[in-house]
Amino acid sequence: MSASKLFQPFQLGDITLRNRVVMAPLTQYRANDEHVHGDLAAEYYTQRAGRYAHVPGIWTDTQIAGWKKVTDAVHAKGSFIYLQLWALGHAANRDVLRREYNDPHQFLQDVSNNWADEYGGSIENRARFSLEVIEAVTKAVSQKHVGIRFSPWGTFQAIKTADEKNELFVFGRSFISNPDLPLRLKEDIPFTPYSRHTFYTPENPIGYTDYPLALRN
Repeated sequence: MSASKLFQPFQLGDITLRNRVVMAPLTQYRANDEHVHGDLAAEYYTQRAGRYAHVPGIWTDTQIAGWKKVTDAVHAKGSFIYLQLWALGHAANRDVLRREYNDPHQFLQDVSNNWADEYGGSIENRARFSLEVIEAVTKAVSQKHVGIRFSPWGTFQAIKTADEKNELFVFGRSFISNPDLPLRLKEDIPFTPYSRHTFYTPENPIGYTDYPLALRN
């Protein structure tokens, strides 16, 4: 598969990607009770270079320091990593939300957005929150370092579209169990199957950093 479009370079802003294989942001509950990443996450992301309990945050100095371990490790491998700011909305764990936040709504979708103010109703109003976040972030870190990620071809919560135009190819579960996924794709090496029951085990290396690398001839 080495001649595939997967392994053609791609220019993403001011970053030149060596291939088009992208690891999706994945919820795996490996941060601690304060939503701080530790050495376990640094190892996990190095191998592969919602608000729920045990998902990592980035709103405190301690959380930022935890992420710095991860980003430094990924950069040391010559790879790149982007931070996804996410809002789970009505899919979030409400017990966690009550401890930390006001109960949010899903803004973009007309079914789940029941705001009666400037953030609800029309498409322009439902998009307002996302656009305000983009504006604030781009002012802080510049436009070339910011993007917005939608999942229009997913089926979770009945969201999908028929229009498919792919430039980058994002893998989720298969990247969990195959830390060397680009190599396996390029050399047609069989995938290691993932174990779903270890996806969400807080602060546990099993099913997170213990998957093997492929043996090369």
